[in-house]
Amino acid sequence: MLFFHAYLHSRKVPVGTTKLTRKEILAEDPVHEAMIRLIEFFQANGKKIGIAAAAAVLVAVGIYAGLLYLDYRLWQAQDQLL
Repeated sequence: MLFFHAYLHSRKVPVGTTKLTRKEILAEDPVHEAMIRLIEFFQANGKKIGIAAAAAVLVAVGIYAGLLYLDYRLWQAQDQLL
């Protein structure tokens, strides 16, 4: 462990500055632009997204209830065989 620690400190690594250049400050940030576009999309299509999400939840609940019903029917059929 000491060898690894000494190795890291013995290497000459250029130290980066935290100051941004004028070009970097004025450049457009692609992550920021993507976040803005995503927020605008949700604002423009919020009602449609909400309806789609509610429909997806209803479908999932329906599938779950259907599987429970089929499982119940299977147990009933097995009880009748015994």
